[in-house]
Amino acid sequence: MGYIGQFYDKIKPDNWFHAFSELISEGRIPKDSIIKIIGNNMKIKIPDNIINNVFEIESVPHDEAIRISTTEVDVLVMIHPLGRKGVYSGKIFDYLATNKPILALYDPDDVVGDLLRETRAGFTVKESDIEGIKSMILKCYSIWKNREVLPRDWNKIKQCRRFNQTKILLDYLSEHLPNQ
Repeated sequence: MGYIGQFYDKIKPDNWFHAFSELISEGRIPKDSIIKIIGNNMKIKIPDNIINNVFEIESVPHDEAIRISTTEVDVLVMIHPLGRKGVYSGKIFDYLATNKPILALYDPDDVVGDLLRETRAGFTVKESDIEGIKSMILKCYSIWKNREVLPRDWNKIKQCRRFNQTKILLDYLSEHLPNQ
């Protein structure tokens, strides 16, 4: 699994690590499973039993981060605790293009959950739900183990590209702003 970006404020990997740690201890995922954290500069607490499973990679250029996410990890993780509504993380748009399952530790009833359901690109579970996170990690592991590919809605994903979103915004502005 991989995470690209910074941890800050309330965005922390603690519950993800806790769930992963339990799955390793329970023997439900292989002991050599890994997590790659790319570009985080904050100190993070890693449980002792998975210290050798978590690899921290320094900040790299955006293109290199995308290369790592498409070639070196099998599941991409996003984290956002409950609270703020209606906010996308920019990383979801990069993640959508990779064809890797996305595990979003977000409010399942918020915009990221809606987008993942619409695009069929991944799964959303509350960031505070350890058992739910474990279940979703196991689901992602099963997809990897069985060499499955999620049946993404590529037409919907293409609509999320910056070019398309910029065009939508420009069209909206041209219709709703008075002529100058």
